[in-house]
Formats: sequence, C-alpha cells, structure tokens
Amino acid sequence: MRRILRGINYFFNYFFVEAPRGLDFSMRDLAGIENKSYNGYAMTSKKALKNLLSFIENKEELSFLDIGSGKGAVVYFADSLGFKNSHGIEYNLRLHNIAKKNFKVQKKYNLQSFNVKAEKFNLYNNYDVYFLFNPFDELIYRKVLNQILSQKTNEKLIIFYGKFTLINFIEESGAKLINSFICPYRKNTVKIYSL
Repeated sequence: MRRILRGINYFFNYFFVEAPRGLDFSMRDLAGIENKSYNGYAMTSKKALKNLLSFIENKEELSFLDIGSGKGAVVYFADSLGFKNSHGIEYNLRLHNIAKKNFKVQKKYNLQSFNVKAEKFNLYNNYDVYFLFNPFDELIYRKVLNQILSQKTNEKLIIFYGKFTLINFIEESGAKLINSFICPYRKNTVKIYSL
C-alpha cells in the first residue's frame, strides 16, 4: 500500500508541479535497465534525504556527491539542505541531460552532473559525503569503492541507501559503521560509514 501511495504522489507531483515548470525529477525511469549492472532511476524524496542527512553537522563546509544521480533530484535536494557543493555522477546520457536541464530550469548553475562511469571518475577526493541509492550491481560497487578508497586523503562519509551486500569488503577497507537504520519513508536499509 505504501508503494502505491508513493507512486501516486510521484505521479501527481510530476504532472501538476514539475511538468508545468519544465522539470522532470519524480518519474521512475528504467532506461538502460537491460544492462544488468544498472538498476534504473528512482527518486529519493527530499523528506527521506533530509532524514538520512540529519546527523551531519556543518553541511555548509562539506561537498556532497550523488553516485548514480539520475535526473538530479538528490543533487538538487542536497543543495537546498545547505551543502557547500552538490554534484552527481550519471553514466546514462539521457538521464544526465535531464539533470542538466532540471538544474538550468531551477537556475541552479552551481549544481553539476558528470556524465562518466562511476568506476572511472577521478575526482572523488573533492567530496566529503558520498550517497549511493543502490545504483549498481556488486561488481561495479566494488570498483567504485576501490576508486573512492584509492583517492581518499581525509575522512569521508559514505551513505548506502537500499540493498548493499559488500559489508565485509567496506569494513575490511578500514571503514567504520557509524549509523544503521531503516528509512521511515521507503523502508530501505541505510548504512552510513566513515572512511
């Protein structure tokens, strides 16, 4: 029932709030899902993100990166929650272009979407908080985590939202679990590590 209500809310929001303004954040998008390593786009709501990030202090001093950012909703919401910088990585060109359009329509020229494979991204060290809402399969996850770890020079936070099976891998890398809970909005598991 909760899933149906969320779908109705996204549908209403898209057709009556976003589309008339030239935006597209809400609607689920399975473009590219034939690639087994990609899970499609589903928006994380601002309420859910605010809840996930509520424990982080001094956001205005931190840079935020959404890995697998799709249409850019989380990037936009993180900016409105006060982060110094908020950017995203999205490999799917169509979703990346929608994100760029959304930022332009909102006149948020400081927001950025990088169209690159997450495992090839070479600017991870420029960010303090990484957010991943189950964007990849386990093989890609492992490659992305290796990229992050190889570039890390100071303490970082990584937030896994949804299915995450690499707990042993991340903990063997020296990461410390600092919070774990169930999101009250989607009932997804949340695991937050300090790297």
